[in-house]
Amino acid sequence: MDSRQRFPYLSTLCRRLSLRHPSSRLPSSAAFSSESAPAQEEKTPEKKSSSFASLLRQSSWIQMGDPKGKVVVGEVYHVIEDDLYIDIGHKFPCVCRKPRNNSENFRRGVKVRVLIKSLELSQKFLGYENEMTLMEADGVLLGLYSKSSS
Repeated sequence: MDSRQRFPYLSTLCRRLSLRHPSSRLPSSAAFSSESAPAQEEKTPEKKSSSFASLLRQSSWIQMGDPKGKVVVGEVYHVIEDDLYIDIGHKFPCVCRKPRNNSENFRRGVKVRVLIKSLELSQKFLGYENEMTLMEADGVLLGLYSKSSS
C-alpha cells in the first residue's frame, strides 16, 4: 500500500508547507545535480534567521507592556445581533456591544478602537474549583478607527 493512500493528509500538509516556506523545498533527485546546485544557491536570497526569543521580544504585544488600559485597533470579523466580535491580534477576540447610535457603521471588516481591560476573561463557576476561561478578551469599544484618531 502506497504511503499516499495510507496518509492522505500527509501529502497535503507537505505540499502546503513547501508552498509557505520555499527555502524548505527539497530538490528532486532527478533534477538535482552538482552543476545545478551553485545556480540554485545564487537565486535564493539569504534570509536572516532569528530565534524565537528575539522574535517574541520584538513583537508589539511584548513591547506594549501591561495591556490593561491600552487602546488598540481591531477589526470586526463577526456580528451577531448586538455583539461585535473584534480581532485585536491576540489569543482571544474581544466581544463588545454594538453602540445604539450609528450602529449601521459597525459592520464586518471595519476597523475600530478598543480599550483593553483584560486579555483573557476567566471565572470560577459554581461547583468548580478551577477557573475556566471564557475564551474572549474584555474591552470597551471606543468607536470607529480613522487615521486622524490615532
